[in-house]
Amino acid sequence: MCGLGRRGGGSCARADEAVEDRTGDCFQVIRRPAGKGYRHVVTEDDVRGRLAQLPAWMLCELQVVELSTMTRKKRRAPCYGMQWGSTIYLYPIEESLVETFQQPPKPAQKVEAAMYGARWKREDGRWQLVWSEDAIRDFYLNNVLIHELGHI
Repeated sequence: MCGLGRRGGGSCARADEAVEDRTGDCFQVIRRPAGKGYRHVVTEDDVRGRLAQLPAWMLCELQVVELSTMTRKKRRAPCYGMQWGSTIYLYPIEESLVETFQQPPKPAQKVEAAMYGARWKREDGRWQLVWSEDAIRDFYLNNVLIHELGHI
């Protein structure tokens, strides 16, 4: 999901790293360490709970949802999530829940952030997108996850 001024990138999960599906769902959720200074904003239970609200036909091609690790490459070309094949990758964000950008947000980015309860502010010549716990969780579950699922 490359909204709010972000662009994509990612890698595939290895089959031998998958966790056993404990709920009978047709997909697996893999949680990797977020990385120093970063955090995952949703849990496996959050993901399963949100996807359980959808009709089964929407999930039939989904195999894996991975809570991915932040890498140097993803920091340079940040992205909240992406889809590759039958896998959805959800990327971590800053532990502080404050993202910093050099460029001002576009009008659509301001609207989307406000719609989910985040706010933009300018500080020291940079733009910051400030999230609350509830806002970022809502954004990932109801925007990023569903958006990426739509690509499968």
